[in-house]
Amino acid sequence: MAAPGSARRPLLLLLLLLLLGLMHCASAAMFMVKNGNGTACIMANFSAAFSVNYDTKSGPKNMTFDLPSDATVVLNRSSCGKENTSDPSLVIAFGRGHTLTLNFTRNATRYSVQLMSFVYNLSDTHLFPNASSKEIKTVESITDIRADIDKKYRCVSGTQVHMNNVTVTLHDATIQAYLSNSSFSRGETRCEQDRPSPTTAPPAPPSPSPSPVPKSPSVDKYNVSGTNGTCLLASMGLQLNLTYERKDNTTVTRLLNINPNKTSASGSCGAHLVTLELHSEGTTVLLFQFGMNASSSRFFLQGIQLNTILPDARVEECLLDENSMLIPIAVGGALAGLVLIVLIAYLVGRKRSHAGYQTI
Repeated sequence: MAAPGSARRPLLLLLLLLLLGLMHCASAAMFMVKNGNGTACIMANFSAAFSVNYDTKSGPKNMTFDLPSDATVVLNRSSCGKENTSDPSLVIAFGRGHTLTLNFTRNATRYSVQLMSFVYNLSDTHLFPNASSKEIKTVESITDIRADIDKKYRCVSGTQVHMNNVTVTLHDATIQAYLSNSSFSRGETRCEQDRPSPTTAPPAPPSPSPSPVPKSPSVDKYNVSGTNGTCLLASMGLQLNLTYERKDNTTVTRLLNINPNKTSASGSCGAHLVTLELHSEGTTVLLFQFGMNASSSRFFLQGIQLNTILPDARVEECLLDENSMLIPIAVGGALAGLVLIVLIAYLVGRKRSHAGYQTI
C-alpha cells in the first residue's frame, strides 16, 4: 500500500509544472526588426494578454489567453520602413495563423504606434472552442503608445488597446522604433499609468466674506452763504474710502456713504477762502476748503479734512496727549526748585545778619 505522501507528489508536481508554464507564458519576450545592415530599427520587449469575444453555437463566449513564448517576428512582413515611402512595422505571429501588428509613425519630436491590428483564426479550436464560424477576423485601433524621439517607451502597468470585441493588454512594455543602433536608449518616456497620481491638495481655508459694498451715494445740494449772499453751491454724492488698521492688527478697507438726510451743512465765505463743513450722523465731520487763484480769479479745492470714529480701529494716543503730563511735571519741578532757592537764600541771609554779635 502506497504511503499517503507519495500519492500527493504527482499532483503537486503537476501543479508546479502548470504554474511554471503559466508564468513562462506570461513572461515578457523580446521582438526585433533589423534593416539590411543587420542593425535593429525596432525593439520591443513585453508580455501580452488577449481577451476575445466570439460567437459559439450555444451563444457568445469570452476567451482570454496570453501571447505564447514561441511567438516570433514575421521577418518578410516586418519592416524598418523607407523615408517618405513607408513606416516601420512589427508583425508577431503565434498559434494557428494569429498575428499582432504594430505600425509606427513619427513627426519632428515624437513617434508612436499609430495603429495596432490583430488577426485571429476562429478555426483554432484550442483558443476558440465551439466557434460558430471558422473565418479569419481582423480588428485594429489607434493607440496611446508614444514617446519622444531617441527615447524608449516604458510602461510597467498594463497598456490596454480596445479593438471592437478584442482587448489587448501589454504588460511590462519597453518599445522603441527608429533606432540608430541595436540597443534601447537610456532616456525613456513613461506612460500615464506609471506616473504617480497627483496628491490631493488640502482644501483652501475659507476666505473671509467681503464687506458688503454700499450702493452709490445719494446726491444732494449744499450751499454756504455769507453777508453778501451765497458764495458756494454744490450738488454731489459723497462716498468715503477708508483704509485703516483694526485692533487685531489687520488692515481693512471700508466704503462709507454720506447720508444727506442725516447731514447738516455750514461754512464760511471769505475773500480768498470758502469752507463747507458737513456734520453727518453726529460722528463724522467733513471739511472742504476752496481757495481762489488770484491770477485767474477762479476757486479750486484746496484741501479736505475728515474727522470720524471707527469702533474697530486701533486706539492710538496722539503725541500731544502723551506729552500732556510733561507740562505740569515741568512746572511743578520749576516751582520746587524756586522754593528751594528762596529757602537757601533765607538761611544764608539770616546767618550773615548775626555775624557781628557775641553770645553773652
